[in-house]
Parts: sequence; C-alpha cells; structure tokens
Amino acid sequence: MNKSKQILPRTRKRLLRQPGQGYPEFRIHELFEQQARRTPDRTALICSGEAITFAELNRRANRIARALRARGVGLETLVGFCLERSIEAVSTLIGILKAGAAYVYLDPNYPRRRLQAIAQDAGLSLILTKAELRRRLFPHSPEVEMMDPDSKEVRRQKPGNLGIRVSLENAAYVIFTSGSTGRPKGAVEVHGSMTSRLISAPLPDIQPRDVCCLNSSFSFGVTATRLFFPLVQGARVVLLGDNDVKDVTRFAHSLDQHQVTSVFMPPALLKSVLLLQEQGSCGLDSLRAVTVTGSTLTPELIRRFRRALPKALLINVYGSTEVGTTATMTIHGGRRRTRPGSLGRPVANTRVYVLDPQLRPVRPGEMGEICVASRHLAREYLNQPELTAERFLPVPLGKPGDRMYRTGDLGRLLPNGEIQFHGRTDHQVKVRGYRIELGEIEAAVLGHDSVQEAVVTAPGTGDERRLVAYVVGRRGAAPDMEGIKQLLAENLPAYMLPSAYVIMRELPLTDAGKVNRQALPEPGSFEAASPDESPKTDAEQRIARLFSELLKTNRVSVQDNFIQLGGDSLGVTQLLVAIRSEFQRDVPARLVFDGTLGEIATKVTETARVARQQTS
Repeated sequence: MNKSKQILPRTRKRLLRQPGQGYPEFRIHELFEQQARRTPDRTALICSGEAITFAELNRRANRIARALRARGVGLETLVGFCLERSIEAVSTLIGILKAGAAYVYLDPNYPRRRLQAIAQDAGLSLILTKAELRRRLFPHSPEVEMMDPDSKEVRRQKPGNLGIRVSLENAAYVIFTSGSTGRPKGAVEVHGSMTSRLISAPLPDIQPRDVCCLNSSFSFGVTATRLFFPLVQGARVVLLGDNDVKDVTRFAHSLDQHQVTSVFMPPALLKSVLLLQEQGSCGLDSLRAVTVTGSTLTPELIRRFRRALPKALLINVYGSTEVGTTATMTIHGGRRRTRPGSLGRPVANTRVYVLDPQLRPVRPGEMGEICVASRHLAREYLNQPELTAERFLPVPLGKPGDRMYRTGDLGRLLPNGEIQFHGRTDHQVKVRGYRIELGEIEAAVLGHDSVQEAVVTAPGTGDERRLVAYVVGRRGAAPDMEGIKQLLAENLPAYMLPSAYVIMRELPLTDAGKVNRQALPEPGSFEAASPDESPKTDAEQRIARLFSELLKTNRVSVQDNFIQLGGDSLGVTQLLVAIRSEFQRDVPARLVFDGTLGEIATKVTETARVARQQTS
C-alpha cells in the first residue's frame, strides 16, 4: 500500500500515544484529496435526493479553485460564499481552500444588513453565490465581484488537483460571532488548527463506517468538524436542507431514512427528537453517537436518552470557535458516569486551566476563569489586534510560543479532574446553544431614534433561558416598539431577537452609576392584545397557551407571529412537537415561521376536519 494512504491512521495512533507531539504536514483539503484517490467511487455526500462520489466532489471543487486562481485569489485572500446548504455549497467551500484562500460563509438566512456588515468587515472583494441570492441580499454592492459556482467560467476549468502550497499558519476560514461592541467579530482559523484537531483529538462520534448528518449552518465552527472529519476518513455525510432542519418531524424522519449513525444537535433539539421517538413517530435505532453542545446536560435529559437509545453514546462537548470548537468532552453511555454540570476532561493536545484574575492557578475546588491552551486555537480576531491581545495570551510558565485563550467562563476543577461550569465573567450568555454578546443586541436597540437607554438580560437557565430587552424612550416618551422590533429583525439573526420587551421610565443604577441588573423587574408580557385579537376558539386558546409556555409571556393575540415574538428555529421545533402532542396533528414548519397564531389554529382545525371526513 502506498505510504501516503496510511498517513492518517498511523499518525493519529502515534499522537494518541503521545499527546501534544506534533502533527502531519497536511492540510485538510489535501487529506480529502487522498481519500478521493483511495475511494473515488464511494458516496461522499447525499442531499435532497442527490448523491455525489468522492471523485466527483473533488473534481467540482478543483474547477472552482482554478476559477478562483484565475481571478487572482491566493494565500490569505478571504472569499465569501452565500449559498443554501447543498452539495454545491460543500464543493464551493472545498474549492476555496484548494485555491489557498480562506472562506467566509454568509448565511442567506441572516438579515441583509448583517451580511453586508460581515462582508465589509472581512474586506470581501469576491462572493460566490447564485443570481437570486445576489438580488435579494447584495443588490447594491458594485465594489464586490460575484461569481456563480456553476457558471461557464467554472465548468470550463480543468478538474485536476492544483497542489497549491499552503502554510499551516495560513487562514482556512473566518467565523463571525456575536460581538460586545455591537458588531460581529471574526475568529480566524488556520490550517494547522484544523489538521491538529482531526489527527490528535479522540473522535468517538465520527468513525470511517459512520453515516454522519450535517444539519448546522456553515457559519458555525462546529460545521467544519462535522463536514471534514467524516470526509477525510471516507465516511458518508448526509447534508440536510433548511426545510428538513427547521421541521423537527422531517429532521427525525431523515435520520431514520438515511440510517444516520452519528449526528450533532443542541440539547433543545435532542429533547424534541426524543419526544417524537417516545410517541412512536420516528425510529432512531441506527444512531450510535449523538453529540451535543451549547449547555450542560440535565440529568433528566440524560436519563431520557438512555431509555430511548440504550446502546448509543451521548457526547457533550465544551468549546467555542476560538478554541477549535472542542476543549473538553464528556461521554455518557455504557458504564460511563459523570457528575451533573460537568464539562468533562480536556481532549488530547489540550490543557485547561482555572485561573484567578492575576492568571494564577487556583486550588482544586476554587472558582476561577477557564482558560484553554491548545494547538487548536484560532489565530486572531480579524482586524482587532487589541481584542486578540486581550483574549489570546502566553501560557503562564509555558514554553515559548504556547498560547491560551481566556474563555470568560467561570469554573472549578473537580477532584476527579473534570471541569465544572459556573457562569460568565462578562455579559456574554448562551441561549439555546448560541453564544450571544448582550452588548450587540443593546447597541442594535439603541440604534433606533426613539430609544434613550437600553439594557438586555437573559434570565432563566438551560433551555428556559430567554432574552429580555429593557427600553427607555427619549424625553419621557414611549419608545416605538414596532419600529424597534423591525430594526432588530433587519440587523440581527433570529436567535438574537429578544423574547420580551419591558418599557421603563428609567433604568435602576448602582451607587457607582452603573445599571443595576439585579434590580430590573421581572419581564411581564408583550403589549396587551386588543379584545378583537384575543384568542377565542378552542384551537386558538390552546395554541396561545403553547406560545406562552415557550416564549414565557402571558398575553398573545391571534395576529402574533412566533418568530416576531422572539422565537427562533429551535423554538419552532419545540412548538411543532407541542402542537403534535396537543392535537395529534402536524402543521408545516413554514407556517409557524411565517404565519400568525390564528393561521396556525385554522390549519389545525382544517386538518382535523379533513381527518374526520376521511374516517366517516
């Protein structure tokens, strides 16, 4: 056998025996090319009924890479791509890497203004997209070139590998996350970080014979792991489209249809899928590993998982884009046991410190800031050297060149070597799996002319946590709440929209003159509905109760839209499951996203009437 064909398993075995001892001189797209040579006719991706082999995926990516090189793209060039989750999106992503550039994903589900801000911050001069998306999201961007990845310009290129020399320190991609200054911040990931994660970290949830499901956006760092780690090992990836991801019933059925063995999902989605399984609505027998992140798992969710899938592994990972998505890992399943609230132990080639404000190690059991030292760290925050210097520091008493990332998370070291999470040192929060800087939402609210002051909080714990905005109007006048909501919807993704708004005459202050967040009142309800808009029919009242339970509000009207009230895609998933449990009827996910409470109730009523007529 050719020696290059064995480099991945051999090197990985060596590194697992000797954690921290280097990594191979290969880039992630080169490892993919090796796999394409080994198994050219094996299916690599399946999406929306289309399947593509490793060889064909490699050829498509090569054509895109050559077209990019012809346009002058090279090392450290940031190239944007704005495409729906599809095989074309994957070939585009790989093609950008093959050209030696770094990709910046522009999620077409994000508001236009947010995408334009990301493109401006990244200095993008070229975006790969389709004509329809260009007209909708980038109608007035003459300074940015646009290229269709399926254009004649691309198809006429040769399909062979390019062999571009890329350093391990060159940028591979930039992920933009919520920023405390009011604008997203871009974390730059390098090729060496990606390869190091693949080779050195244990991957109990991704093995060569797995069928892996990719259901997260390319705008999250975890997606690179969930895409490339299966592909470079020859595993099949099932890529789910937006409609399959937004509808929990379709999502669960897709797992069963494709016999998926490994999947990643936030705890809230896992809870909804388990509920469907308990109701007998879907089978999950093929699953052997489910990876979750975003929050510590509750004992009740772990017990439900074990009852539903007694032979499967439940893997909880802790990390962020800055630390290469995974710093610690906890595995539930078989005889494994862990303490509630534990983040687990560090993965290979990673050290986790618990430090005091002077960056000195605290004693086991004492509280401190969680800091991560690893080969997997991001290189920097794009165009933000001060923030980079603040968060990425030399390791205390470490070797020259060793770096660590200050996570801002509080924790303590348990006697068994595990790390336990205890909150934040700042105003960053985690809501339904998303890391959110409250300052970015506050800045967006303050951007409305009717607002004098604003503060955003995230009361609650776990899946019950919601965003609440407290707003003070200018010169004593009431703020324009409809205008504020519209402004936020135009600038922030759905998961960052507050679930409730509280109008204040003034914000409570501490003796030091800062906002006293502890003295803020409990969120009441949304604006009271007028009598003619209050739920009246049995279906409307029952669905209104589901709205209220999920959104933590007391009053809703038949004209309210779930998303505009502060719901997000995971909340839609929970609502769909709740409606099915309440009425034994399914409604389209799109109706929940776009329709009103009254329209949902009408659909449920009509569906029930049709069912009765068919059985009579």
